[in-house]
Amino acid sequence: MKKLLVVVCTLMLSASAMAQQTIESQITELKQKIEAQQQQLNGLSQRVSEVEQLNVDLRKAMDFGKAITTMQGSNGITYKLISLKGNKAEKSITAIFQMSTTSEMVDMIVSGYEASYVDLYGERQKTEHLTVGNDVMVRVFKDTPTNGRIVFNDVDINKVKKIKLLRFDVLNGENKESVMFKDLKVEW
Repeated sequence: MKKLLVVVCTLMLSASAMAQQTIESQITELKQKIEAQQQQLNGLSQRVSEVEQLNVDLRKAMDFGKAITTMQGSNGITYKLISLKGNKAEKSITAIFQMSTTSEMVDMIVSGYEASYVDLYGERQKTEHLTVGNDVMVRVFKDTPTNGRIVFNDVDINKVKKIKLLRFDVLNGENKESVMFKDLKVEW
């Protein structure tokens, strides 16, 4: 009877020890699986962040060239204002415009002319920083956009949030014309 009791107790202790080892090994295995899943999740999270950034970059690229406003000129020229961005650190505003034509070719002269804007307070600021590439004369070809840039320096960044009128002059073939864009928001 004693022997039977000892054998039963030994078997119970062995079964308990085996069950304990099995539970511990299962816990260790689960911890390893959780760690592997966590690493996988971190990798996926990083890839999702990269894809989100690519989407932002693609949206910006698609929006570039989309006109804020347009104006029709002579010789089939269309003027588009592409962006109007302020730089607080430099206290400047940069306007990017684009010219395109339905004619075969138009010679444009932008150098030597001034550009100006009038803010909501009626203040006018002029600049001679009006460029299209580095050329004095620019040839605009049919269905080929040509970008230009106007830079205004020493801007009162607290005051100029909107521009009532942005104006610049060009020589379009034989015609001098004023390009005017109205009621614009500066993107700071």
